[in-house]
Amino acid sequence: RHKEYEGHYKDFQFGLSTMREHWQSGLDDIRHSLSQPDWLAMPDNDAGFVTHDIHRHSR
Repeated sequence: RHKEYEGHYKDFQFGLSTMREHWQSGLDDIRHSLSQPDWLAMPDNDAGFVTHDIHRHSR
């Protein structure tokens, strides 16, 4: 996700602290997603899949 302090240059900022922050953010997102048991259930629609945006749901 876009950080408040990041500018338009974030696509090529690969400093160690920046990368660790991005990795931690991704790991936090994965953990939050996997902690939602309803999200892991098989969908009951004809499409065969469901998407969830963890950033639209309050934590």
